[in-house]
This record gives sequence, C-alpha cells and structure tokens, in this order.
Amino acid sequence: MSGGTVTTTARVIDGAVLVAAKLHSGRETDLRDILAVAEEIDLDAVTPHLRRGDDDALREQLERGLEILGSDELKHGYRSDFGASAVSEETATALQDYLAE
Repeated sequence: MSGGTVTTTARVIDGAVLVAAKLHSGRETDLRDILAVAEEIDLDAVTPHLRRGDDDALREQLERGLEILGSDELKHGYRSDFGASAVSEETATALQDYLAE
C-alpha cells in the first residue's frame, strides 16, 4: 500500500514484572533474556514482584540463576540468541549481585 500508515495499540507487560517472571522460571534462556534487558530495568523494581509465591522455591531458582550466570553455556547461548559477542561485565555483575541478595 503506497503512502499508507497502519497503527495499532497493544498491551505489554511491565519490564520489572517480566524479569520477575523469568527469574521465577529460572531457565537458562530466561537468564539470557534478562541479561539482554538488564541495563534498562531497575532491578529494585523487580523485588516486590519476586516476593510473590513460595520463598523456598524462589531461593532455589535464584541460586540456580547464579550458577547459570557463571556458566560458559550462557555466554554461548547469549551470542547465539542476540548476536552479541559478550555480555557486558558490569551488567552481569549487577545481576549476580542482585540475585545473591
């Protein structure tokens, strides 16, 4: 269509809620997604959303997240998913510190 413009409105999830949901999931692919957006998200805003659900299960998922963040597989998967050769060390460290709290 020449000269036409189409717009739409869509509802999207808040970034902090999305990060909390992905941390609850605790899969490697979710940690890669979190790393991709971590610079844009206020991690302190994630905390209230994390506190929903079972505290023991959450602690296990966060510990698993720390293991994943330290793995070589995460780096390879991140490069494969996002085409970036490396995750920002500062971003990865900030996320590790947050998960360790």
